[in-house]
Amino acid sequence: MERAFDALADRRLGLDEHWLVHQAALRLQGPYPERAAGFPPPVSSHPKAQGAALALWRTRDVAPPALPQRAVPADVAPSRNAIPQADSDGPILTALSTSAMRCARGNPAAGAELQRAASATGVGGYVATHQLLFLVFGVSKGCVDAAEVEPLRQRVARRVYAELLAEPSPVDDLNLERMAMLCHSGLCNWVGDAMIQAVLDAQRPSGLWDVVLAGPFMRDEHATALAVYVLATTLAERRAFGLSRRPRPASWNGHLAFRMTAPERL
Repeated sequence: MERAFDALADRRLGLDEHWLVHQAALRLQGPYPERAAGFPPPVSSHPKAQGAALALWRTRDVAPPALPQRAVPADVAPSRNAIPQADSDGPILTALSTSAMRCARGNPAAGAELQRAASATGVGGYVATHQLLFLVFGVSKGCVDAAEVEPLRQRVARRVYAELLAEPSPVDDLNLERMAMLCHSGLCNWVGDAMIQAVLDAQRPSGLWDVVLAGPFMRDEHATALAVYVLATTLAERRAFGLSRRPRPASWNGHLAFRMTAPERL
C-alpha cells in the first residue's frame, strides 16, 4: 500500500480517484488519512459526470452507510457484459449523475429519480457499477431509504457480480471497479480470495496498476485508486472479524487460502 500511495501522491488525481483514495485511507487508518489529506487538489473528471463526481468528492472523508452483508450468492451464473463501452455515457448515467447532485435528506423527488435510474435493466459494465455507487450514495445522503432499496441493491449487485465472475481477464479497470462497488455497497465478502490475490499480483513495481482498457478517460491512476480501495476495504473487513482469510470466498478458480499482507508491504 505504501508503494501505491507513493505513486499516486506524485500525480494529479480526478475527483473520483481522490474520493477512492480518501475512502481507502479511512479504512486503513494509521498514517494513511494524513497522507491522503496531503495529496494535491483533484483535477476535473469526466465532463458528463463532473457534477456528480464533485458531490461524491465532498463525502471523501465520510464513511459509507453500514449496509447489511449478504451471503455469497450461489445461484448467480457468470454473465458477460455485451453492452458497448460507449453506452456508459448514455442517459442512465446522466440520470444517475443529475439525481446524485440533487440528493439530500428531505428531497424525495431526487431520491425517486435516482431509484428509477438505478432500477434500469439491460445495462452492464460501468453503468451497472455506477448504479450501485449512486444507490449507496443516495442512502448516505438521505434521499433514499436503505430498507426500501435493499432488494434493488441486491439485484444490481448480483448483476455486477455475474459480470465479475464471467471475465477471463480479471484485473483491469472495469473488474476493479466491479470489486470496488461490491465492497462499497457492503458486499466485499462476494469478492473471492482468488480475486484479491489476482489484484495483489497485478501491482507493478512502480506501485500502480494497469488500466488495461483503452479509452480517452482511461488512466492507470483510476485503476490504482480502485485497487487501493478494494484492498483497503478487504483488509478492514478482515481486521473487524479477526480473520486471516474470508469465509465462503467466491472466486474464478475456487477457494484460495492466503494471508493478507500488511498494508505497508503492499
